[in-house]
Amino acid sequence: MKSTKIAAARNLGPVTAAEMETFGITHLEQIEEMGWEVFMERYVRHFPQRLHLTAFLAVIGALHDQDWRQVDVSEKKRAQKMILALKAGRGF
Repeated sequence: MKSTKIAAARNLGPVTAAEMETFGITHLEQIEEMGWEVFMERYVRHFPQRLHLTAFLAVIGALHDQDWRQVDVSEKKRAQKMILALKAGRGF
């Protein structure tokens, strides 16, 4: 199985990698296993400043090895819905 360090993943980098490492995420495959929705809920719990669409799309794009601006419209809509729920104080 391919193993991609967060800092080497597309759209992500050393700052993101350092943040994610604080709660045990060091490889992209860990995010893939849990699903981006579960991961992002955890991520914004630890780093509330990441509760914005670009952060969500960067992670989704990294999982698909694509630029965050090219994320599929349906996934973008799911991310937007999740962000609204989290901002309202509801889990997803």
